[in-house]
Amino acid sequence: AAAAARGGGGAGGAAKVAVGFFREGMPLDGMPGNNSYAYRGDTSCVYHVADEMGVREFGEPFGVGDTVGCGINTRHNTVYFTKNGRRLGEAFDRARGRYFPVLWLLSNDVVVTANFGQREFMFDFRATLGDDFLAHVESNKERLEQLTEAEIQRRTKADELVVMFPHFPIDLCVLALERGRDDMSYAAAWLMENGYRELDRIANEMVQRTARAEVERQEQWER
Repeated sequence: AAAAARGGGGAGGAAKVAVGFFREGMPLDGMPGNNSYAYRGDTSCVYHVADEMGVREFGEPFGVGDTVGCGINTRHNTVYFTKNGRRLGEAFDRARGRYFPVLWLLSNDVVVTANFGQREFMFDFRATLGDDFLAHVESNKERLEQLTEAEIQRRTKADELVVMFPHFPIDLCVLALERGRDDMSYAAAWLMENGYRELDRIANEMVQRTARAEVERQEQWER
């Protein structure tokens, strides 16, 4: 996902605007960095309340006449920002889950034009992605669009469990939440008690499926 904005209104031409992402399934309120990743024009800082620093300097200010964008590299779970078609670098890592692009207008005299994908972006983010990855995204698009709101919120919680238990895949964390009726404490306890046993079971099933597939290929070759 990516978004772009052109704006002004701050002192010295710096914009009292923040650009970034809001985590899906969370309340859409609060200042930049609250349940979100944000880059603010008049402070040159990035914001994320879960980050160790919370607020830190990043890149450069933006303001009148600038086009600023944000994106998430879902292969590496990093958040990056762009200015006038130039990538400023990664601002955050461990950005797991689903997010909405968002703008914060922090002054009444700010005017922006937003592009949420209805036009070509100034920064060509597709050029940074491999063809195989783009094909994978398209193949999963229909499945993700069919998720219910409850399933989306569960996967958002599962992303938090992945951060807590990085050895467990997200599908196992979703299973833990299903067992615990979406209670995070119960799901965490279930993973601590059953997670590695479930991983062994999944690994054994994969070995068995691979062995069966190999036997079927061998039989077809002999025919």
